[in-house]
Order: sequence, then C-alpha cells, then structure tokens
Amino acid sequence: MADGNGYTQAAAPVSARVRVKYKPRTQHTTKYPINRLPFAGRGPEGRTLWNMPPSSGYGAGCDMGRAGGQAFMKALRATDERLGGSLQMVVMDLIRAGVDLNDAGMKGQIVGFFAYLDQWLYQSAHMFGSSLDDISEQEIERVMTLAANETEEEHSKRYRQYLKAQGFTLNPKDE
Repeated sequence: MADGNGYTQAAAPVSARVRVKYKPRTQHTTKYPINRLPFAGRGPEGRTLWNMPPSSGYGAGCDMGRAGGQAFMKALRATDERLGGSLQMVVMDLIRAGVDLNDAGMKGQIVGFFAYLDQWLYQSAHMFGSSLDDISEQEIERVMTLAANETEEEHSKRYRQYLKAQGFTLNPKDE
C-alpha cells in the first residue's frame, strides 16, 4: 500500500496481492532517480532503499532481486551527476531491515540483486578497469592493515591530511 508520497508501506504478507511500481516522477526523483526505485519506500526508521515485498520462495526472490538490480542500474545510468553512495545506502538499509537468511524469499532477493550487479561489475572491471592493474596486492594489504589497527581519531587525522594533499579545502572546524 502506498502513502501520499508514493512510498510503499511496510511489506504485506505473502498471501496479499502486491503491485510493485516505480514512484512518481517529481523534481526530486528526476534529480535523484534512486528515490523512484520500486523497492524504495518507508520502513520503521523512515525512508529506505530496501523495502522489497516478501516473495514466496527462493526462485521468486531471485527474480525480484534481479529486477531490483536492473532498476538500480537504470537509476544509476539516469543520474546526471556522480553523487556516490547509492549502493552503500541500499546495503545499509538492507541490513537495517533485518536480514533473515532462513527466509528463502529474502535470501533469493539478495542473491538476485547482487548477482545482477556482479555481472555489471565484472564487465566494468574488464572493460574500464585498467587502472586497477596499478594497485598492488601489497598496497591493498597495507591499507587494510592500517585501517584495521588505527583508532577513529587516527583515521580522521590521516584522512584530513589526504584530502588536503588532494587540494580539498576543509571546513575550519574539521582542521
């Protein structure tokens, strides 16, 4: 069921008929197509980018997740500016929704969604990822080891130094 803003309310039981639709085009959803996704909606904590209705089983979940992945990729392609963060917002909202891997339908949705994105990432890495060859395994290990062993304060300081070195102007309170 949709509220006055076109968002899907909390998921209905599997036995109820559900119509999954894109949200209406508005000035906001035209600028940020991710907000039109048919699985964007309202959850217990407000707006969410993972509000898929329940599916009857693993296969139906995979189909729903794959279609969700297609919708996500189309939204990325329709975005004029690279805002970043869209996929991590979906993942964080998925986690917030409470992943129950004993629920075959939910498991299928997750598998279908990420399997579809995995195909695109594979193609992108092979077609446009030559700069990845410049990153050594030792550099990846170095960064991960550093991040695993530093405090939040140490990381913030190092990140601010990195931003300054890249030419970013920091807010004086962030200095």
